[in-house]
Amino acid sequence: MKKLLILIVTAAVIFLGYKLFFAGGPKKVFMEFCDSWGANRLDKAWAFSVKEEVTADFKGKTVNEVTNFMMESIMGANTTVDSSSSGPGLKEKSYDGITLILFTPPGMTSAMPTHFIKIRVEGTVRKTASGWKVVVFMPTFLEMGELKRN
Repeated sequence: MKKLLILIVTAAVIFLGYKLFFAGGPKKVFMEFCDSWGANRLDKAWAFSVKEEVTADFKGKTVNEVTNFMMESIMGANTTVDSSSSGPGLKEKSYDGITLILFTPPGMTSAMPTHFIKIRVEGTVRKTASGWKVVVFMPTFLEMGELKRN
């Protein structure tokens, strides 16, 4: 009975370790890129990408240029992936998701974000010599609104 329990625990640890360190690689890179881009931390975003290939797609636009709205105080960006597909030879993965950006507009003072922006993000992550990197990124503005507080 002890050996069976040890075997089950060992298998669970190996499975979780694999999911954490290997299987999540390209998806995690895509989400980190989107979150960094959405929070206007472009230097961090470029670290997750092949900058020359990515900027060719969307001309290196900042989140303010994509939304046509000035966001003075961005208080967070969070990306969720809706779908994914694998490319040829499993060296490319494409993702489709939503980046939600919380912010306070210029002229408003608040410790909490008062508005949100939703942006559809589509992209491709490719396995390179230096790891998984974003090579295609296409953001599309969806909506902006005021956060409702109860």
